[in-house]
Formats: sequence, C-alpha cells, structure tokens
Amino acid sequence: MGAVDAIKLDRAFVAGLPEDRHDLAIVHAVAALARTLGIEVVAEGVEHERQCACLRECGIDGAQGYLFAPALEAETLRARLAAG
Repeated sequence: MGAVDAIKLDRAFVAGLPEDRHDLAIVHAVAALARTLGIEVVAEGVEHERQCACLRECGIDGAQGYLFAPALEAETLRARLAAG
C-alpha cells in the first residue's frame, strides 16, 4: 500500500466557507485528521479571500483555485513553465 502525502479538500466543502457551519466542521475535522497523520491538506476551489483566510485559520496547508490563478490548458502551462 502506498503512502499518502496529502489530503485534497474538495471544493464542495470550501464553497460555503466561512458561513456554512457544516462545511466549517468538515474542514476542521479534515485538518485535525491530517495533523494526526502528519500529512498536509490542500483545499480546492478557493475563489475568495475570506475562504482563504478561513482555511488558514483552520490550519489548512495549501490552496488552489481562481483566487490564485485560473485553470490553464496543458500547453499554456507548459509554455509558461518553459518561459520561467
């Protein structure tokens, strides 16, 4: 069995943050589980600064989403990485 390096927190649980108490409870639980296992958590679908701030307060290690950059076609990403 392979080792788990990270847990991805689905965008469905990020969308309602910080207002939705159920989403917030799930984020806290996932963060606690990850700390216990010694692995990181990456949240998907972060679109607003308030979501990012909430995730940071919950102890989530990383985030991805439109707040940081829009999704890119593979070729566009390759070109950007090649350009440095």
